[in-house]
Amino acid sequence: KRIAENGEENRVHQVEGSAESRGSQRAGCLSIVLSNASTSMKISNDERARLVEEIKKERDPDDGTSAYRRFFQRHQCRTKETPLPLINAFGHTGGVWVGTDVVADYVASPPLSQEAIERLPPALIVRGEHDFVTEKCTAGWKDIFGMGDHIKGIKEIVMGDCAHYCHFERPEEYGDVIESFCTEHDYRQAKQV
Repeated sequence: KRIAENGEENRVHQVEGSAESRGSQRAGCLSIVLSNASTSMKISNDERARLVEEIKKERDPDDGTSAYRRFFQRHQCRTKETPLPLINAFGHTGGVWVGTDVVADYVASPPLSQEAIERLPPALIVRGEHDFVTEKCTAGWKDIFGMGDHIKGIKEIVMGDCAHYCHFERPEEYGDVIESFCTEHDYRQAKQV
């Protein structure tokens, strides 16, 4: 058990012991969460450009909000104020947070071996209803995690009235989604070991 900064208890489930002490059970990843993650930066960038163009075609608001700001408010973060951790991250572009240029050619690909396919864990895809990482961007994960006879489960949750940063927009609901998935997969698998 861990105690969060707010004093609330967080449950953390761990698999005790090494793989050797558990006999034939192999250690490994029990589940994976793909939060607002595209399988291709090109597709993601194309979707972002398409959504920006849609916004540019709209009548400019009377308050003088730029198309970029409207895109941010609609498709990146729908909170009233930009969350401080996000402001800090954007302020460190080029340092720890380098932006998407370094992964511009990224395309997710399936495992190369049958053994690796069989070891894929259950996966959860989470994205916002208004996220620029659209269904088109995440569709490839279903192909990767739904391969072969191993299908352990792939689940997609689209969080209503959220954009790219759902964990800032609706943190409690986001936490509940993640906890539910991890409890279902990680805890159940840990108990079997």
